[in-house]
Amino acid sequence: MQVYCGIDWAERHHDVALVDQDGNLVAKKRLHETVEGSAQLVDMLAAAGDSAHAPTR
Repeated sequence: MQVYCGIDWAERHHDVALVDQDGNLVAKKRLHETVEGSAQLVDMLAAAGDSAHAPTR
C-alpha cells in the first residue's frame, strides 16, 4: 500500500494526515513543535509502513 503524508506546518504545532493511494485516511494527528512531536511523526510513518524500501511520499 502506498501512503502519502501531508503536513500543515505551524509555529507551535503541526497537523499531519496520512492517506493511502485511494485517498482514504490512514492516520491523522496534531503534533507539537517538540522533540516528542517529531518522534510521534516518525512513529506514525513507521506504523503506516514507511521504510527505506517503501518510503511514505
